[in-house]
Amino acid sequence: MPLALAAAIAFPAIAGAADSPPPPRIVVTGEGEATAAPDLALLTLSVMREAKTARAALDANNDAMASVIAAMKSAG
Repeated sequence: MPLALAAAIAFPAIAGAADSPPPPRIVVTGEGEATAAPDLALLTLSVMREAKTARAALDANNDAMASVIAAMKSAG
């Protein structure tokens, strides 16, 4: 008898749960690929010069860096 009572209590609860609609949901699946020619390059360059004074070293460094930049621009 206790088994029949437990079954009588459990089955209506299970049946009620089966009648309720599933909760709303969104399922998304995707895959993608993109290719492009490179159009940008990032470089870190340094130029170092030594001189008797800081000003002379700075001037020499600026001249050297200007030469590097000019060479890079002419190379494209």
